[in-house]
This record gives sequence, structure tokens and C-alpha cells, in this order.
Amino acid sequence: MSPRFRFMIWLAGWLGLRFGELAELRRKAIFVDRMQVRVHRGVVRADGQVIISDPKSEAGLDLNETG
Repeated sequence: MSPRFRFMIWLAGWLGLRFGELAELRRKAIFVDRMQVRVHRGVVRADGQVIISDPKSEAGLDLNETG
């Protein structure tokens, strides 16, 4: 596997992120010290257009939050 995609695959597997959430994830949304990932948006392709919007559920906003 290309080193470029290793962390993306790890996040998808351990946190259950959808591809669209991974594609729109930014470095500033990953808090290693708090072991927290915040998902603010996702992307889908519909009718040949790329649509960026909120995640599908409220649960998608705070993944792996430890308090």
C-alpha cells in the first residue's frame, strides 16, 4: 500500500468513516493529544456534480471523543 494512503485506510477501518468524510477531512480536524477526530463535512458525487455538505448523522460530528 502506498504510504500516502496508509493513515486514510487506518482511519476508515478503526473509526468507521465513510469515503466522503475521509475525502473532506483536514489536518486541523485531527487532535492527537485528545485522541479525537472531528468530522465537519463530507463529499458525494450525484448526477455528475460534486456536493460538499454536512455529515450524514449527528454522530459523525464527534468520533472517538474521550471527553
